[in-house]
Amino acid sequence: MAEIWKPKPFEVIQHWIFESLYHSREPLTDWERSFLISTDNRLHKNGSLTQRQEEILEGIYAEKT
Repeated sequence: MAEIWKPKPFEVIQHWIFESLYHSREPLTDWERSFLISTDNRLHKNGSLTQRQEEILEGIYAEKT
């Protein structure tokens, strides 16, 4: 049986974005920086992200911080 996806809390997503943008151990690519900024805008406009956006964000956060 497939696991049901539950979005992370707003505060967790916001933390991942902030830390990735401002406290990365490694430089962000132009694409990553653009993705993080647009994701932050979407988060504040809609209050949530899609499952795929969250997965990509979590990957950037894990790799860069």
